[in-house]
Amino acid sequence: MLQEIDDFMVDIEERIEEMFHRILSLAPQGKIPLSDIDDGLSRLESIRVFILVLFLACRGKIQLWQEEELGDIWVSLPGGRG
Repeated sequence: MLQEIDDFMVDIEERIEEMFHRILSLAPQGKIPLSDIDDGLSRLESIRVFILVLFLACRGKIQLWQEEELGDIWVSLPGGRG
């Protein structure tokens, strides 16, 4: 498993861009719950999606929020642009 994490980190910039384009395609005009982005993925892949989403949020490419404690985490584009 450690080798899988290392491989993931080597290509992190490419994976960040791929995730951004995936979000654009899933939510071109609004918002989407994070659970729709990682639906059906393994636990490890869901963790990877979360890491990529955090990188995108830190870079200002997406916004994240939670409407209620322990509720869905929502993802949107700044200004609702698509």
